[in-house]
Amino acid sequence: MTGKRLATEVVWNDFYALELPEIDAQHQTLFSIINDLWMAVMAKNEAIGIEAILDRLEAYALIHFSAEEALMRDINYPRLDEHKRAHQRFVEQVVAAKEHWRAGEPIGFAMLDFLNGWLVDHILTVDKDYAAHYARSGQPLSLLAQFFPGE
Repeated sequence: MTGKRLATEVVWNDFYALELPEIDAQHQTLFSIINDLWMAVMAKNEAIGIEAILDRLEAYALIHFSAEEALMRDINYPRLDEHKRAHQRFVEQVVAAKEHWRAGEPIGFAMLDFLNGWLVDHILTVDKDYAAHYARSGQPLSLLAQFFPGE
């Protein structure tokens, strides 16, 4: 991540699109969950369920990362192992945040900044790279088209 950012909500725009509709939809969901966490932290309201949001973020990230990694294996993406390590580091940070939260430590701006920055930077660099590799593979842009040809 380059430079220091002020933790704020992260807003999806088409600049982040990989032109893979299912993956783009998953990225939008990740933005939404991170924004839910941002709002809960800013409200300083434990009733909003910070731990539940972190649980949801971890679970959804694992689902999304599995989908991306399966796609990368399918297209013989040469940097799959490196990409998997980046995914693992993200999940480790979320798990650490949950542990800190359970120990009574607040979720601070540094964590929000990490989540926002990691997601944006990850999409704009490594995800765009595998998306370009996918596009060069000549496969349909919609992953579902592989299962429903001719539609």
